[in-house]
Amino acid sequence: MNPVEKCVLELMQRLDMPQNEQTAQTPMRVAALWQNLLSGHRRDPKEAFKNRMPSNQSGLICVTRLPYHSICPHHLTPSFGYVHIAYDPGDWIVGFGDLQELVSICSNRLILQEDLAQMIAQSLMEDLGAQGAFCQIEGQHFCMILQNHQNIESRVITQKALGTLAQRTASTPLFSNIQFQPCSESL
Repeated sequence: MNPVEKCVLELMQRLDMPQNEQTAQTPMRVAALWQNLLSGHRRDPKEAFKNRMPSNQSGLICVTRLPYHSICPHHLTPSFGYVHIAYDPGDWIVGFGDLQELVSICSNRLILQEDLAQMIAQSLMEDLGAQGAFCQIEGQHFCMILQNHQNIESRVITQKALGTLAQRTASTPLFSNIQFQPCSESL
C-alpha cells in the first residue's frame, strides 16, 4: 500500500466508515483518482505548445466550450465547466487540441478559478508568444453546492485579458454572444 492509499484508509477509519468487500479497494481507487485529478502539478503548461507552428495568421483565434475540471484548494472539492480562449497570435500558433491540452495541464491541480484563468492567459502570452490572450471560465463549484447552499444553478464566471486583448475586452466582451448552458448538459 502506497502512502496515499494509507492516508485514505486512515481517513476512512477515523470517519468510522464501514470496512467490507465494497470498500476494500477504495484506498487504491481514491489514490489513483487523486493522482489523475492533480496530474497538472507534475506538468508544465509549455508542454501543450510542443507542436507549435509558424503563424501567418492576422486575426483572432477563438476556441469556446473547452471542458475542464479542477480541485478547490480551500475545500478539496471539484469544480467543472467550460473554458473559452482567444488569442492574438505572435510568431506561433497551435492546433485546437493543443489548447485543450493547455486547459487540462493548468486545471488538473489545486487551483482557484480566477487563478486558472490567469495561468491559461499568461501561458498563451509567455509560452506561445501571443500578442494578446483572453480566458473566460464558466464553472460550477461543489464547495458551493455541498455546503448547505445546494444551489446547483450557480455559475462562477472569471475572465483574464492580457496584451492586445486587455483593452479590447474592457469595452467589448469577446464572448458576449455565447449562450451559456448548464455545465452538466454536455459533460
